[in-house]
Amino acid sequence: GQSGLLLVADNSDALAVRVLAARSAVSTLDLMYYILRNDRSGGLLLKEVVQAADRGVKVRLLIDDINPQSSDETYLALNSHPNIELR
Repeated sequence: GQSGLLLVADNSDALAVRVLAARSAVSTLDLMYYILRNDRSGGLLLKEVVQAADRGVKVRLLIDDINPQSSDETYLALNSHPNIELR
């Protein structure tokens, strides 16, 4: 009777869940976003993602961004990490 799906309706709680998932990842971390910006919340999550990758976690990040040019530096930096696969 248990599900692997949890609805998180509050934005702050949703960010906290993602940050905790990155912090507790031990082997893989898969993230998919329509838009991921390097703003306050996105920057916090990206910091945790990089720290996970630095620990040896294999990170797969799929971003369907409507304006990637504004984030090219961030995306290029992420993509240069050996444990981060960015698409």
